[in-house]
Amino acid sequence: MLLCVSVKAQIVFSNGFESWTGNVPDNWVGSLTTLEPDSILQYTANVHSGTKACRLVNQGASLKFSSLPITFDSGYTYFVSYWVRGHGQISLVAINNTNISGGGMVDTLGWIYRSAQYTPASTISAELVFTVRQTNLDKDDIQIDDVLIYRKKFNETLALNNVRAPFSSYNSLFWDFTSTANYEVPKGSGKTSLFASAFWIGGLASNNSLHLAAGRFRSNGDDFFQGSVNCPADSFNYIWKINKTDIDDFIGHYYTGNMSGYTIPASIINWPASSSYNPNQAPYFDNNSDEIYNPYDGDYPCIKGDQMLWWVMNDSLKPHTESGGLPLGIEAHVYAWAYNPNPANDTLIALTNTTFLRYEVHNLSQETYHDTYFGFWTDGDLGQYSDDYIGCNVKQNSMYFYNGDSIDGDGNGRTYGTFPPVQAIVQLNGPLADAGDGIDNDRDSVIDEIGEKILMSGFNYFRNSGAYYGDPETAIEYYNFLQGFWRDGTPLTYGGTGYGGTLPAKYVFPGNSNPYGWGTNGAPQPEWWQTGTPDDIRGVMSSGPFTLEPNETVIYDIAFVWSRIYSGAQPEWILNNEADVDKIIKWYNYQNIDGCSSILNVKSVNNNFTNFKVYPNPCNNLLNLSFGKIINSNCTISILDLTGKTIYTKELKYFSSNETISVTNLDEGIYIVKVITNNEQYISKFVKSN
Repeated sequence: MLLCVSVKAQIVFSNGFESWTGNVPDNWVGSLTTLEPDSILQYTANVHSGTKACRLVNQGASLKFSSLPITFDSGYTYFVSYWVRGHGQISLVAINNTNISGGGMVDTLGWIYRSAQYTPASTISAELVFTVRQTNLDKDDIQIDDVLIYRKKFNETLALNNVRAPFSSYNSLFWDFTSTANYEVPKGSGKTSLFASAFWIGGLASNNSLHLAAGRFRSNGDDFFQGSVNCPADSFNYIWKINKTDIDDFIGHYYTGNMSGYTIPASIINWPASSSYNPNQAPYFDNNSDEIYNPYDGDYPCIKGDQMLWWVMNDSLKPHTESGGLPLGIEAHVYAWAYNPNPANDTLIALTNTTFLRYEVHNLSQETYHDTYFGFWTDGDLGQYSDDYIGCNVKQNSMYFYNGDSIDGDGNGRTYGTFPPVQAIVQLNGPLADAGDGIDNDRDSVIDEIGEKILMSGFNYFRNSGAYYGDPETAIEYYNFLQGFWRDGTPLTYGGTGYGGTLPAKYVFPGNSNPYGWGTNGAPQPEWWQTGTPDDIRGVMSSGPFTLEPNETVIYDIAFVWSRIYSGAQPEWILNNEADVDKIIKWYNYQNIDGCSSILNVKSVNNNFTNFKVYPNPCNNLLNLSFGKIINSNCTISILDLTGKTIYTKELKYFSSNETISVTNLDEGIYIVKVITNNEQYISKFVKSN
């Protein structure tokens, strides 16, 4: 357990009694300690870890043994644990006069593990207090070792642009787990466009048994649990939050040698990067390629967007009480991010109203799953929860919610009033199609091309009750929806409500977005929109079938695109959202480079380049490139920003021993200069300063 916790670096106190000053253990014997100094002893005979433990002697009434003051921040829950053996009564009695554990009698020669939790009402500085009494001298009294406090945070918020998007490390997003929607757009308005969302996955094992993990409102329990498959849930119940500005600032200080007086942000220090127990944790740039995350060596987190959240969940820790499905043995690394651009054009305006989400799904089992589907479920609640319609855009791989009439509520509270918005959920990336499956999975009119991705292969809706269109309750009912069927296994059909017709279909309410008959076996059909009484409606879009191999990793990317215009009616509102979704898809396809682009790790492929120099660095005007030799071939010089976007290119028929580039017009920041010849390339960082 200690190994799992230590690598995630959210520790606020860790003490194994290895360091003593005289007869006093370091960081102990606080002001609340009432044990006599000669009753606090080093113990080396049978420690839990390391070479020392602490023996506490008190054969009489309760006395206290406390730490030096520890800071406990509000907004967190703290997990406190320790190991104990011997004979006597010991309790973790208090933090700031708050009892956190009853403790009790210990009478064992073996080490036992105890833990408790503490949530401060406000930020405080307090001592951790043990009480000890009635110890037995013949049994070496009480010994404690490996006292650990780390903080847990299972929810966090993206609030950088025009969206306030709360996330939790449970597989149920955007709401408060009681009855309140919290996906707020515009930020600060109190108006919300989404109630809850969750990731689904289901597939068949080699014996055709169904394995499935899903989520909705957690009313029946959970199918996903916090943390890595290799670590207990409580030791990884955390969402990490980081800003690109902090990383840029760190890079600027480190790569200019200007670290004096600079404090590395806690978000960089505490990044849960790759570790010995799980080498595939949070991504980071390894400056010296030693495979050890250490910001003091120039390492820093790789992020997407201008602000990002990152957490881990798995489906293996406990039985699945939401769906009742068998576990798959998967671990999902989840990324949520947003951009905060200067809205100088329509694309950037759309970006300010968009949130992105990635599920990086790792199959850590030894099972090959066939007929596997990913799904994304959403309960929209666009303002007023009971007056919504739902639809999908087959061309854009999206589902969307819009108001069933021209006015959403009365405009007060969470409702939008006149000219309500449209909220789309867009699939941007998905699993690789099985080779030779004979399906045009990405609908580009090419079947079985290399690298073909499965995008939105189906879309259906349901309500909170109903025989065939109600919420799923069992694993097979969830899997039916993933396959594009109704809850009872009946195929979706084209037209009307989608139930009981004659033409099988894959997409319900596609409007006019399906001109080529995708999902109806290539037979184009008339437009199909939802009609009837608006309702509290939910949708699920799916991606499959595909084969999920052992140790395979699959990326599933989603965007939440909110749009609003103050004119027109439903058709115009939907068209406006469609235009914004198109901009976001193009942005994603163009900008989809991780925060640590592979360009940062390219090494020279020719020893002649070892004398390459870029100076001055930092540079505010003219940047000199020097090789100390003439390169007798055509070459290209490029400057890229840290997203990998090329912002300057120069073609040369030959590269002399020196070349000068003006960088006067570049903004302050970190850039990459890249030189490519016929058979060589070299890349170096430089800092633009003013």
